[in-house]
Amino acid sequence: MKADRIILRSLNSQASAVALGLLLSLAAVCALGCSIPFPARASSGESSASLTVSLSVPTARTIVASSADFGAAISTLSIAVVDSASTTVAQANGIGYSLGVTKTFGSLTPGDYTIKVDAFDSTAAKIASGSNPVTLSADATQSVTVSLSFSQSASTGGFSLDLQWPKSTGLAYVSATLDGTAMTDPVVTVGADYSATVAASGLVGGSHTLCLQFKTSSASATVYGLYVESVNIWDGVTSNCWLDSSGACVSTRVFASTDFFDTNVNLGDLIVQDGSATGAPLSTGFSSGTTIYDLYAIPSTKSIVFTPTESAVGQYITYSWNGGSATELASGAASATLAFNPDPAVYDNMLSITVRAPDGVTTKIYTLTWHGAAVTVGVSTATSYQALTFANYAPSVKRGNAIAITTNNLTLAALSSGWTWYVDGGAQTVTLPTLSLDAAATGALSVGQHFISATVTYNGVVYSGNLILTVEE
Repeated sequence: MKADRIILRSLNSQASAVALGLLLSLAAVCALGCSIPFPARASSGESSASLTVSLSVPTARTIVASSADFGAAISTLSIAVVDSASTTVAQANGIGYSLGVTKTFGSLTPGDYTIKVDAFDSTAAKIASGSNPVTLSADATQSVTVSLSFSQSASTGGFSLDLQWPKSTGLAYVSATLDGTAMTDPVVTVGADYSATVAASGLVGGSHTLCLQFKTSSASATVYGLYVESVNIWDGVTSNCWLDSSGACVSTRVFASTDFFDTNVNLGDLIVQDGSATGAPLSTGFSSGTTIYDLYAIPSTKSIVFTPTESAVGQYITYSWNGGSATELASGAASATLAFNPDPAVYDNMLSITVRAPDGVTTKIYTLTWHGAAVTVGVSTATSYQALTFANYAPSVKRGNAIAITTNNLTLAALSSGWTWYVDGGAQTVTLPTLSLDAAATGALSVGQHFISATVTYNGVVYSGNLILTVEE
């Protein structure tokens, strides 16, 4: 997802990328909770080693509370020196957290160790930890930096995000859902601009999906701005900042007038890869203005993964594989692995990608048809085929209304028999070039997307094609 989304990156990657030298010091050698079996400490006259420990923690780019750095959530620390036999040879507990100091351990036996650090908040709950290996040499002082990663476990945290947008938009209402569940409507304050705060607490650590909808009023059915954001929750921490396009952390997410009423439904890019997100890219000749693509000659034992990229902030992307349920996918994220279904009722497999504009209403569907190689086509045993085309690969119909579907190939449309049609894999009785679904037929279909396929043989060649039919309430 783009850099202007809420706290998108994992804390571990933040910790490794952003090192703020937060140094901790105590002059005394371990006094609390130490287990020091011989010969972990060097005896008088023996060669010994010293160790200086410093820490790095995520900075404000990963935010917590209202402080300038993540370290403000830390109250105390525990630092342990663990040898190769997993024995703690030195430890300091209850270290008060502060900036610009170091912690030094002396009189250690040279050898290999692991430095383990636990960080606790003011309630003594562990909220972060980290470790780093180090080799100590005789009569030398070794320095080591340990990167802390804040916990994302079964404990809970929260978020609080301030929003602001122009009063001139007339959008006086905003609603929010978290992981698909409606939240209490944020109170919109009217000043020079509109402002609101959306917040939640008691959330299990990890990634959550926040959806914001902007309307003129709570009674309005029209959405003029829809934003799907990822929010990371860490144990005992409140995420309350947005990451802007420059990488700066800001306390208020400020929307511009141009962020609303945007009907842009074009994908910025679409990459299809062979087998996995690291597989070889497959050539599609993608263009944002072209909605229909064909993937030819891919063995049916293979699989594909695709990655869409939005062209406007606020677009909402979902996909459906072979008429299945819609799955949300973030811009820049790879899809699940999509395996070819060789079922004769499906044959040509279809990927349908729906892009909803930031206005929350306008949509556009991109379709990719995967023509399997040497796979039985429909009810025929022939393996030679060509694509069967339609004027509209994404028709829609109101439930209870009639619709007719036919090919736009005039030669094939003139064939009065020999057609085989399927709806969601179920064979239809009609053998004509047009599949007519009357009011009773569409009324029997559920609201949502349905997979339509057809085959016909002409001059010894099997023609096969698919489309997605959307049934609306």
